[in-house]
Amino acid sequence: MEQPRPASTTTPSPVANKLLGALAILSLFGIVGLGLMALFGFEQPNSLLLLVSSVLVLAAPVGVLVHLVVTRELTREEKRVWIRALTGPRAPWALSDYLACGDRPAAARRFAEEALAKRSAG
Repeated sequence: MEQPRPASTTTPSPVANKLLGALAILSLFGIVGLGLMALFGFEQPNSLLLLVSSVLVLAAPVGVLVHLVVTRELTREEKRVWIRALTGPRAPWALSDYLACGDRPAAARRFAEEALAKRSAG
């Protein structure tokens, strides 16, 4: 018989959710900056724009990893599920879910159920 998983006891922080949203927007600015540099600086790229855009592109993934480490919103097992999702073949969708999700523990349970269904089917 399967043991019930302990539920998370803390609620998501609205400040953390706003910060993750801001980091997602900064990453979009970084992608736009890289696109502009590729379009207009294909012969002689601007080093400063390349550096700033590259740092901005990495803002959201690094922010998610830091949040994942320091949050008390998720249990240890839920964090493991998120790490598997964020490093798996559907990582871009998992990153999007993490940034936009209001209930990360429920999303982690959904990911775990999907992985279990995939293992039992295949």
